[in-house]
Amino acid sequence: MAKYYSPPKPGDIVQCRFAQDKIRQPGPKKRPALVCDIEEYDLPDGSLEVFVDVAYASRMSDADVAEILKLPPEERMHLAEVIWASLASDPSSVPLGEAHRAVIDERLAEHERSPDDVVSRDEVLAEARRR
Repeated sequence: MAKYYSPPKPGDIVQCRFAQDKIRQPGPKKRPALVCDIEEYDLPDGSLEVFVDVAYASRMSDADVAEILKLPPEERMHLAEVIWASLASDPSSVPLGEAHRAVIDERLAEHERSPDDVVSRDEVLAEARRR
């Protein structure tokens, strides 16, 4: 059974299998790509054909970063939100550095030493609202 999804929008991050040979067959590894443009065509049979232009790089260049930093604040914020959402959709793919792992391990050990020393959700929210 075929699955149909709504077309992505420019600025979305999608997973693509990029061609890796002259035959233009998709490669085996999915990589994230930034949707740049969408072209939609209504076909005679009533279906919709969608062409998606994407950009990808194995490593972002300094020139790419400089171009992103030239964007207006609203567009940079949108890009940050899109990137964050793509990371949040697959948290296990985000590498965890040693410093972060050490903090997590210490906090887990602290909780195991004093499991009853906790703050309720209501207390946390009340403290946040006071600030």
